[in-house]
Amino acid sequence: MNAMTRQKAGLAQRLSRGLSRAGAIAAGVVMLASAGAATAKDIRYAFGFPTSFATYPSIVRYAEQIKKDAGLDVKIFAESLLKPSEMMAGLRDGLADVGWDAMPYNPTEFSEGALIAELSMLITAGETPDVPGAAMTGAVLEYVMLNCPDCLAQFKKQNVVFLSGTGTTPYYLICNKPVLTLADVKGKRIRTAAGNFERWASSVGATAVPMPGNETYDALGQGVLDCTSNDLSQLIGQRLVDVGKKVTVGVPGGVYGGSAIADWNRNTWKSLTPQQRAAVFKASARFSADTVKAFFDATDKSVADAKKRGADVRDAAPDLKAATAAFVEADKAVIIKQYTEKNKLNNVAAKVATASRLIEKWKKLTMRTPADVDVLEKLYWTEVYSKINLATYGLD
Repeated sequence: MNAMTRQKAGLAQRLSRGLSRAGAIAAGVVMLASAGAATAKDIRYAFGFPTSFATYPSIVRYAEQIKKDAGLDVKIFAESLLKPSEMMAGLRDGLADVGWDAMPYNPTEFSEGALIAELSMLITAGETPDVPGAAMTGAVLEYVMLNCPDCLAQFKKQNVVFLSGTGTTPYYLICNKPVLTLADVKGKRIRTAAGNFERWASSVGATAVPMPGNETYDALGQGVLDCTSNDLSQLIGQRLVDVGKKVTVGVPGGVYGGSAIADWNRNTWKSLTPQQRAAVFKASARFSADTVKAFFDATDKSVADAKKRGADVRDAAPDLKAATAAFVEADKAVIIKQYTEKNKLNNVAAKVATASRLIEKWKKLTMRTPADVDVLEKLYWTEVYSKINLATYGLD
């Protein structure tokens, strides 16, 4: 049995267990999973995190809207069907029909889309929007769906269709000891979720430890990590406050903008009727807006709750903030060089210029925009979704 066969067998076993827990889908569907697309009325959404995750209610609402408007039953498998690191392969092979994927977790397969995620620290450089995640979400949607045919080609190669993305609240440090100054951060082992955060950690003298979010709690609690760079909704969402009560705001900044939260298996997408695709498309625009608000609200509540549980939340010292600002300024050239030489992308300087322009555009569009689902949905629809030809998107 080769590695791919073993992986598929393991995923199929988790699917079987997940179906049993859900108690809603016949065992025969398990066999369909390994063959490709699901039936038109049975959609499996894979989520690699627990139901306590900040955006889980948004996924539930996405499923409800799809059922209401498209007549499709969406079964959500949280932490039971595919791990975050398995999501791309599972969606590609039809073990799930739709899922929450992370482009930076697959830096080779999704290098084109991950490029704009690498620039996320520009969102909090200079004047910062009231809801940075809203700006980054708009920039990623417009970049991937309207300005990056190479992004769409990579999704197609992996047999998935990108329908929705999101941006978190800013990434700060959650540590098991105080880390406030440039001297404090030197030598610390910091969990990072994307290349820009890794380079930031190195630039201030820390050691970057790339690690999926679902492994962070144990690593921080066991002392494998000194800190994790995370949006602060995870203080409660992943119970990180239990193992990291020293919180430093202001650095590294930026948001996590690499989440493709509604990646659909291409075969499943093609199996839908035009009317169903239109309904799912509309729901996906709202899904992006809903997750932005979910992150925003969860972060506010999470910080308040974490303080009640003993979290010590402080601003980074001026020297650490200054070092971070200098890093953001210099990092764009590093990104161009890396994606040209290591990732072998074409026209990287032009792509970075396009992504940077869109980030600035969306900062201005959302500078004083509240975390309001209706307002953001209308903005994403007007600026992005309404400009896409659904007669061909994900089908050609």
